[in-house]
Amino acid sequence: MLRNIQSRFSFIVPLSGSIALFAMLFTATRYGLGLSPDSTAYVKAADGLLKGYGWAFASVQWPPLYSLVLAIFGFPFGGNVFFGARLLHALLIAINFILIARLLMQYATFRPLVSYVLAFLISLHEVLLWVDFYVWSEPLLIIFVLLDLLLIRVLLVKQSSKIDVIELGLIGLAIMAVMTRYIGINVALINMVVVFALTKSSNIWIKLIRSGCQVVVPAILMMLWLSGHQAIDDNSAIVRTLQYPEINTAKFVIGLENFGRWLYPSSSKFPGLIPDGLLMATGLALLLAILLSVAPFVRLLLPNSLKEQCLNTRSNRSKILRGCAGVFIIFYLSFLAFIMCCYDKKVFFDNRFLSPIFIPTLLIVLGSIPSLSWKWLKNSLIFLSIIILSCTYFYLRAWLLINYFDGVEINSRSNINKAVYAKTKAYPPTCQVYADEPWNIVLYFDTKVRWLPRQILFGTGFVNSAYESEVQAMKGDAQIVLIEKRDDPLVATLDSSLDFERVYEGVDGLVWVNRTIDQSVCIKK
Repeated sequence: MLRNIQSRFSFIVPLSGSIALFAMLFTATRYGLGLSPDSTAYVKAADGLLKGYGWAFASVQWPPLYSLVLAIFGFPFGGNVFFGARLLHALLIAINFILIARLLMQYATFRPLVSYVLAFLISLHEVLLWVDFYVWSEPLLIIFVLLDLLLIRVLLVKQSSKIDVIELGLIGLAIMAVMTRYIGINVALINMVVVFALTKSSNIWIKLIRSGCQVVVPAILMMLWLSGHQAIDDNSAIVRTLQYPEINTAKFVIGLENFGRWLYPSSSKFPGLIPDGLLMATGLALLLAILLSVAPFVRLLLPNSLKEQCLNTRSNRSKILRGCAGVFIIFYLSFLAFIMCCYDKKVFFDNRFLSPIFIPTLLIVLGSIPSLSWKWLKNSLIFLSIIILSCTYFYLRAWLLINYFDGVEINSRSNINKAVYAKTKAYPPTCQVYADEPWNIVLYFDTKVRWLPRQILFGTGFVNSAYESEVQAMKGDAQIVLIEKRDDPLVATLDSSLDFERVYEGVDGLVWVNRTIDQSVCIKK
């Protein structure tokens, strides 16, 4: 009887939680998921696949997998990528809940009921909600990270059975991660370290080959995409090169504060409620906890006889698993800091970039609770954790209302209904449009809306030496030009051109049309 009740419980609770999260996201996003400039690039690439353009609209700035998945989900609904994205993200948040619960049971040794309650509240945390409600690739990457951590646990427990299959699975997950976001290469790095540590062979070359495959295979596929693909409008403006910009310490300070804010859910809704000093101190404490968690992982590097002794209890295995999570976090943060300091000044330690390490961080923090000796203290901390995580309600309520009644960012009603966009959309979707902020209108046209020439390159911040020649090329190719920032030097250039006529002027932007085109079909005469 008791076994039947437990069996039903283990099925009904996760199913109910998954359905609730699925319904919440799908219902709240009636206008579609939030759109940022990156989001429109993903959607445009998926739309290009569905309309027969292949990868022509998929910029090499982003790996292709997420756009491919969007296209797959949009295909059954008449190519409606927006609906497909809603469905995909609703499924991802539901799957994410199940995976978090499994990790809490295996990495933190919580009982099932506690694990499901904590997992449900973690799924509603503002860090995850923010990325779940945008057309961003982070939720898909997070799924691959969690699956990888679960498979590492299988490798740790079943060292002698099906190890080859498990290692192939790790390679597959690393490929999925890196083809979702380039920073997913860190999944391959943690797999490499774990496989090297767990390979029982005394032959160092075998260990190096087996572990090296974990990185080499995903890296080769990533480099093939980077070097072999070029989309429409992939040019010098988007190239990132090694540039060593001045290190902005303020970014690291803000990053620490964002890191610390994770333990104060909804604090972003109440600025000043938590002092900046306390947020920084909490962030530093989290980093220290991550560093300390790595210590048990070192046991995997011991000789095989001693290593097996370290793996003989569930408690020891859990500590080593949390150490794996700690190593992954260190790899990830180091990689992000390197990119920020040497390649891309627009990268920040914000919740979007940090979201893939959010759950591993909580596993380390919460995982220390079950190992406490005093039962009363253990239960008190579990209860306190549930209370703290429940405070996410204040952020959740506001976020759901924004999504339900307006939409987010580019997809908000206030943005979509701008008069300048209405004027631009009045022209046929086959027109070749140029814009200073192309992401705002790119989804209204069948062609790729191209960036206006820029005096300063977007990717590097360097002066564009080809600016004048690009302006001349734009004059010959553009059929419609939209400029939202009135201080752009091209405003005077277009006004002085005999080929262009200004057809709209408002506080929200300016629009020109090329006099040499038939505006009814937007084809050059």
